Amino acid sequence: MPKHLCRWTLSLLIGSFGCRAVGSERQATSAPTTSASTAPPVPFSSAKYGFSVQSPADWSPIKGAADEPLSLLPKSQVNVKDLSLVPSLKMQVPALPLHIPGLIPVGSVANGYVDDLRKQHPDLKVDERASVSIPNASDRRIVSTFHQGQTAWRDMVLCIVHKDRVFLLVADCPASDYPATKAAFDAMASSLKWTEKQ
Repeated sequence: MPKHLCRWTLSLLIGSFGCRAVGSERQATSAPTTSASTAPPVPFSSAKYGFSVQSPADWSPIKGAADEPLSLLPKSQVNVKDLSLVPSLKMQVPALPLHIPGLIPVGSVANGYVDDLRKQHPDLKVDERASVSIPNASDRRIVSTFHQGQTAWRDMVLCIVHKDRVFLLVADCPASDYPATKAAFDAMASSLKWTEKQ
C-alpha cells in the first residue's frame, strides 16, 4: 500500500512547513486489476474529525497511520504479500503547525502536495487540476502520473480545507487499476459530509 500521503507543504503567512515523511518506494511490479462493485457502500463516520463518507463495499479497511482515520484496500487484494503494489484509498487529517486561524490557503496545500510528490517521483506529470463543489470547504482536486520502475502509477488527491483543518482524500494505484480506483475515489468524494455543527 502506498504510504506517501503526507508529502505536502502548507505555506502560511507565518512561514511554511513540511509534513513528516512516511513514503516508501514501490516495486516495479503491478498488482491484479480491481473491478467495480454494485454492492451498496458502507457508511464510515469520524466523530473526532467531524466527517462521514460512504466507503466502497468492495474495499476493506486496514490500520493506517495515526493521521489516517480511514485507510482502504481492495478486498480482492488484501492478501497480496507486498501491499505497496496494490491500490489504496484513504482520508488523512494531518496535524498542522501553529498558524493564524482561518489562514490555510488551499492553493498552497495543493501546490505543496505536488511539490513533495515530485521530490519522490521526478518524472511526475500533473494531468488535472480542478476545483470541486464541497459545502463549507475550499478544495482542489489533482490527478498525477509517475513511474515506479517500469510501472506507471496514478495519484489522485482531493485537498480540502474545512474549519481550520486540512483533509486529504487520496487514492494511489497502478495505471491499469485507474478506472476502478477512480470510481471508488469519486464515490467517496461525492459522499463526504460534515457531521459537526456548522
